[in-house]
Amino acid sequence: MEFPFWPWRERAIIKIMLIGITGANGFIGKAVVRHLVEEQSVGYSLRCLSRNVDIEKSARDTRVSWVRGDLGSPEDCRDFVKDCDVLIHLAQANNPISSERCWPSDAASNFITTLNLLQAVRETKKRPHIVFASSGGAVYGASGGRVPLRETDACSPVSAYGIQKLAAENYLQLAALQGCLTASVLRISNPYGELLPPERRQGLIGVALNQSLNGRVLQVFGDDSIVRDYIHLDDLTRAVGLVLKPSKAFAIYNIGSGVGHSVRQIIEIIGAAGGRPLATETIMYGKETVAMNPWIVLDMVLAKKEIGWEPRISLEEGIGRMVLESKKKGGG
Repeated sequence: MEFPFWPWRERAIIKIMLIGITGANGFIGKAVVRHLVEEQSVGYSLRCLSRNVDIEKSARDTRVSWVRGDLGSPEDCRDFVKDCDVLIHLAQANNPISSERCWPSDAASNFITTLNLLQAVRETKKRPHIVFASSGGAVYGASGGRVPLRETDACSPVSAYGIQKLAAENYLQLAALQGCLTASVLRISNPYGELLPPERRQGLIGVALNQSLNGRVLQVFGDDSIVRDYIHLDDLTRAVGLVLKPSKAFAIYNIGSGVGHSVRQIIEIIGAAGGRPLATETIMYGKETVAMNPWIVLDMVLAKKEIGWEPRISLEEGIGRMVLESKKKGGG
């Protein structure tokens, strides 16, 4: 399949690249904003979209322009994408469990909002580059031979969450084929790097370490033998920075560690890093049952070859960093 492509040099006359970020107040979004702010010497400005904007805080932070808006509004989407050279689309209001509660409302809150954003891009006729946060754990099928999954492997999502991510990838590919934009899709494994509140249903490491440092019981949902790939936020944000300028009209890259750990192993590593065993309580999903692939680990050969990226932070090192940062802040 051939895609029209406009080399970045056509925009070389633009001195300042305008990067729009959705989901900038989220777990990944905050890390991406921090990373890009630190790299602003390369010549770009940031425009961040959020439904809730702290006006006083945004006024003090001259490095980032905050815009109040909702992706559910086509008008807000049009205003936001206007003049953007790059869009980093991170906004997501669901997870693999919550996406199963009500398919129509879930699609309206997540998938339709992505289409609103893409439609706004089509109407601008500016052909921006989009970096899309997809899922390396939800779009693929099971790896029967326990071989790390490549971007060319079959996609057989077993959750509404995964179906929506894959559908969004397909719409981006269609828009690239039609010449509306260029796109880099990042199929991200399980990100970690900050402590998370115990009520979260996504982000095992952040939740588990928080519980461990505070001597509380961790609720483990489902089977603790399930194996997943975990990626530190610092490695993830480096990958985002490397795909701001496209090398092709449409590309998909796995972004993970290439190493699998079971939930049980994660609990053991966190217990050792925190200096105390982590007590657990197993909770079954019940009515929110979600089919889970037993083993998903990503292959990063393509990312290394095409964008020069590979993970640097091991799981043990990453969790160790989190423990040290928590102690510096007086936690645990």
